[in-house]
Amino acid sequence: MAVGTKRMLQQNVIVRKLNSLEALGLVTDICSDKTGTLTQGKMVVKKARIPSRGTYSVGSNKPSNPTVAETSLALAAPTQFDEMKEETTLEGTGTQRRESEVRRFP
Repeated sequence: MAVGTKRMLQQNVIVRKLNSLEALGLVTDICSDKTGTLTQGKMVVKKARIPSRGTYSVGSNKPSNPTVAETSLALAAPTQFDEMKEETTLEGTGTQRRESEVRRFP
């Protein structure tokens, strides 16, 4: 925590409550919109491009629950395979599917 506090001091960050600083130390990802506003506390993916596979588009008909949606896939044209960055795994089944890119370095 001391290292983080020192870096925040160098950036002129003002902290009113020390407890909030301790909680911030446990944060691994902060997601915001293009204006920097933290809105819903949920991550919603609208479009994801996976090299050599295509582009997944997600459209939700329920603004109150953007996690319920229909998915479509626009297939990509075949390209030369680059094992350093284009190996992809799919985890999960059905509509709740998470895609993550796997990178291997020799």
